[in-house]
Amino acid sequence: MTLRFRILSILWAMLLPLKASESVCMDSPDKKMVAAWVDSSLGKALPDIRSIVIARNGDQGSVFFSKVTTPRSTQAAWSPDSRTCLIYDAPDNGNVFFWLVTAGKSPEDRWRGKEIHPMDPLYAVYEKKRAAKHWDATLWRPYCSEIKWIDNGTISMTAADNDGEYHLTVKLTDPDHPTITMVKAR
Repeated sequence: MTLRFRILSILWAMLLPLKASESVCMDSPDKKMVAAWVDSSLGKALPDIRSIVIARNGDQGSVFFSKVTTPRSTQAAWSPDSRTCLIYDAPDNGNVFFWLVTAGKSPEDRWRGKEIHPMDPLYAVYEKKRAAKHWDATLWRPYCSEIKWIDNGTISMTAADNDGEYHLTVKLTDPDHPTITMVKAR
């Protein structure tokens, strides 16, 4: 192999994009915004990552929210008025994360993202049972299978954990204290 060929091969490899999966894009109802995520491989020595963003559709420089996590399970749901997006991410078997990303009061205002914890009440019940039964090695395994907006201020979720399946109704005015109904015990 000639030196010229080696140099060209190295330059060509540097220009190729990192291995990435197809991106997932969820447009807002008014099609002005998008929630999107894509997985990327950073090479053998580093873990794969999932990049999650909310941006204005068609505007390259308009990322309003971004998180980097581990690929596993991600969902997004837009409010009917396109002003709020709920993002769910479960990067491993024991953690779930929810972020509410909301538009400012006027078009010039920045979008704001905040982490919310609607499944914390389920975790508290699980922890009490685990402590009472002395389960040292049992991990809490939460999952959210469906997110829907009821109206601009209320979200409906179907979730599950070690103990059962649940329906959660989350009010944006108090997102960490949802109304929880057990659908099916395990």
